[in-house]
Amino acid sequence: MDKNGVFLCSGCGIGEAVDLDAVAGIANECSATATLTHECLCAPEGLAAITAAVSENELDGVVIAACSPRAKVAEFAS
Repeated sequence: MDKNGVFLCSGCGIGEAVDLDAVAGIANECSATATLTHECLCAPEGLAAITAAVSENELDGVVIAACSPRAKVAEFAS
């Protein structure tokens, strides 16, 4: 079974518009290996948190729920 991580950004008003606790709960119900909510996933600290979780949990894939890819694709590409 694949090990997937779900990373939720609460910045840029997303946390005010979306119930991220509910989304994280659904991810866990769907057997996400790791679930992380961060205030700014595209910042160096957020990217480091993603990298650490991928390494620590030996993730096969990730789902990133954050700003539009049109705005932040470069930050998450690598």
